[in-house]
Amino acid sequence: CGEFDVLFDKSIGRVTSLMHDGKEMLAKPIGLELFRAPTDNDRPRANAAWYAWGLDKLEQNTHECGVYKHADDYVTLFCDFSLGARAKEPVMRVKEYITVSNDGSVSFEFEAERAEKCDELPRFGLSIVMPRGNERVEYFGMGPYEAYADHKYQSHIGYFRTTATDNFEHYIRPQENGTKTDIRWWKMLDQSGNGIKIVAAAPFSASALHYTIESLDEGWSKEQGHSQEVDEADLTNLCIDKVQAGLGCEDSWGRIARLEYQVPYADYEFTFIMMPVKNEVGVE
Repeated sequence: CGEFDVLFDKSIGRVTSLMHDGKEMLAKPIGLELFRAPTDNDRPRANAAWYAWGLDKLEQNTHECGVYKHADDYVTLFCDFSLGARAKEPVMRVKEYITVSNDGSVSFEFEAERAEKCDELPRFGLSIVMPRGNERVEYFGMGPYEAYADHKYQSHIGYFRTTATDNFEHYIRPQENGTKTDIRWWKMLDQSGNGIKIVAAAPFSASALHYTIESLDEGWSKEQGHSQEVDEADLTNLCIDKVQAGLGCEDSWGRIARLEYQVPYADYEFTFIMMPVKNEVGVE
């Protein structure tokens, strides 16, 4: 797979660089993601506390970081941090284990203690922000249309190829969109077929857009903007989710997802492996 270098910043507890054959694959540090740009049905139920506590920005307080295990063919890094920097006390405590192997693969494991203050979570996953040139998407899972836990009957399981540009759904108002679910593996590649492949311990959800979550979030006030007014960012925002809340969609004015499609506060574990891909042109 070529030369692969990983840089971990202990001061913030995040992977800040992935170099593959001398090419940087990250535009921002990799970070846990619990928030999504509210949908039309999220907004009446949107918890103002998420904004008040800073969970929409996922402000992180790092408590302890270091080497957890070390062997000839791998090293495991450990970080203990809490979320909700603007709250009077931590809203959620998270333990993160990152294992870098000499074959170039990087595995992430998150153990999150339940957030007693949160009625529910929009999602539990990870944000991997890559340079915009990572445009090509290949995956095996639900497609070809966007698919969520309670909104996937128009899709089917299969192998699909698309792009980050085509993943964006032009809803009238900016909001969460473009996610695929029940994914077995996902590749994010540039035009030369170089990039990364994600494989998780269980089927997962993912999306790749040229938009940040912040740019699609109109905040608590609901500004009545339009999707075409949001400028694309000079990046590719890849979100990998263990779980994401359903959309509701029984109406378009506040009927939230049914209980079985919500993400309640709980103890969550999410493990996946990310590996470099070089000159990928074939079909698995």
